[in-house]
Amino acid sequence: MEKLIGLKLNLIIMIKQKIKNILNNIIPKKINLNDNKDLISNEILDSLSIMLLISEIEKEFRIKINMSKFRLDHFRNIKNIEKFIKKNK
Repeated sequence: MEKLIGLKLNLIIMIKQKIKNILNNIIPKKINLNDNKDLISNEILDSLSIMLLISEIEKEFRIKINMSKFRLDHFRNIKNIEKFIKKNK
């Protein structure tokens, strides 16, 4: 059981790190990213960068994001993005 929990935690950490790498490539300025920082209200992401983020997530995680199910809140922070990716894998 502990091993399974450890594997899940490692998967979450790996997903969040990949998200941070994608964001660092998309965002022109250096930002201190944490899991709960609101990327939209803090004006880190705009409409174009959200579309770039979606495209990069689709490539990196080999998923197809159904735009009819798209909700801005899914991309509000790293924690929400990670949950969204896990749900759509």
